[in-house]
Amino acid sequence: MGQWIIKFRNNWDFIIYGIKIRKINPYFLIINLFTLFYSFCQYESFFSEKNIILLLFLIFINIIWQIFSTIQDGYYYTKQTGYYIAQSNKIATQFKLDPEICEKYKLIKIDTLNSSIIYSDTINNILTSDKPIRIKRSKKKTEEIEKYIQTYKEILMPFLNWKWHEIKNHNGSFYNEKKLCMASEIEKHNENEYLVFVNKGCYYNSFLTNNIYNLKMSHQNGLYIEPPLNSQTYPIQALHSSYMSNHIGISTIAVSSDGYAIIMRHNNKTVVSSDKLLPSGSGSMDFSDLQENLDFREIIIKAAERELHEETNIAANNIQKTEILGFYRDLNRGGKPEFCCLSYLTPNKLELREIITPCRSEQRDDFKTIKIFDGKEFLSSALNNALYDSPKEFSLALYMNYFMLCKYFHSTIPLYQEENYPQ
Repeated sequence: MGQWIIKFRNNWDFIIYGIKIRKINPYFLIINLFTLFYSFCQYESFFSEKNIILLLFLIFINIIWQIFSTIQDGYYYTKQTGYYIAQSNKIATQFKLDPEICEKYKLIKIDTLNSSIIYSDTINNILTSDKPIRIKRSKKKTEEIEKYIQTYKEILMPFLNWKWHEIKNHNGSFYNEKKLCMASEIEKHNENEYLVFVNKGCYYNSFLTNNIYNLKMSHQNGLYIEPPLNSQTYPIQALHSSYMSNHIGISTIAVSSDGYAIIMRHNNKTVVSSDKLLPSGSGSMDFSDLQENLDFREIIIKAAERELHEETNIAANNIQKTEILGFYRDLNRGGKPEFCCLSYLTPNKLELREIITPCRSEQRDDFKTIKIFDGKEFLSSALNNALYDSPKEFSLALYMNYFMLCKYFHSTIPLYQEENYPQ
């Protein structure tokens, strides 16, 4: 039953999105089906007037043709594209930043993961300060993203079609969930508070902006396409000026009462980081996480704890507290914003074995526990060893949680290069 629900949801979300961006037009179909049904029911009264028989015949032909055209549109929309993913446009060390954010962020190159990120000590200090971060909704940003996708849908849809079929072939889920997106930087509003703009988005919008930023597709006939906003022509922008959807990523390292971190592993059914090691909870913020009366930090923490519960089945009463470690932006995904957290649990390592039930739609059962705290002292050596032994198994989310842990507890950070002013 569960697999049937996943397949139905995948198909439903994909078709509804096609209607939304006008790749499929169901409205004529609905009207014409109703007209056709009514005409068949009333055919005797229609045919009693001989002078309109020809007109009715032509109308019926037109109705049937429009129904056929709509069904054909749906068929070509869902039919597997002839395009396939080619190599990325740029390697990790080649990304460029818009001049507006060069002085605000530091560029980090993680060669072992072929990834680059930017982060800001200033933003991280804001997140750990006591001044409130107020939230404000932006409707304009949502409209701009939807207009961009509508304008370039013929180029963008092969990317979505490819990923939809790939996930279906692995019996995974590819839902178009409503997402909370970041529409501005966190900036000083007045002497007493900071302000951040957020907006409503959806996962497909983020896939067609952030996720394909550094991808291109080749066709069987030798042609290739790349998104209009790509890493060759569109530098990473400040969040308030970016045309990326920028749904907010969230992850947390959960630590048992005796200092053991829980490290999960994705299965091959996921959209990103397939078969990679991950933080205890890792995902993105749903639009339902938004509560405008709360401080932005509280929303981040609640979302991190929700992800932790969804992926491990650890209940809220087993979470002592969660702290925000830091913020970064993933350049490989168009500067997608990400927050890293640390969750302290009340059960010890042995008790966790009885509590944790990995989410099988995304996680494998072979999670790890690694001791990273001795009392209040942070021990970086265990994660250091795991990273050096098998760097390719680390997801970017896990590495960045480790990176932020080291920054937070002033430990040495391995396997990266830092640049203050990217060129």
